[in-house]
Amino acid sequence: MDLKITESAGGYKQRTIYNVLHSDVTIAFAVDFSTTGEKLTASTAATYHKPILKIKIPTRLTDSHDIPPLDEDSYNELILFCFTNMKNDRIHINIAGNAIQRFLKYRITQKM
Repeated sequence: MDLKITESAGGYKQRTIYNVLHSDVTIAFAVDFSTTGEKLTASTAATYHKPILKIKIPTRLTDSHDIPPLDEDSYNELILFCFTNMKNDRIHINIAGNAIQRFLKYRITQKM
């Protein structure tokens, strides 16, 4: 498997639109899908008929403040979503989600 990580230039809005347009699918991880950024991601995907999968991150965590692993149903949905949208044995995935400040509001870090 070849993994290539890219970031587009420009401001937030320009970068969000570019990332959606230049990917096969978008996977959005968020605690809040009503933010301006999440709305922009979803509306751009809808406008250009790009598939988007939204995965809700729980705001109440049990043992730690780290993001928990996906439950089995979400994991299976994610795998099926990617394989369904694969083109020529490849898929370009845009990973989107709330800004870190939104996660920190719920005491969730990006620590691994």
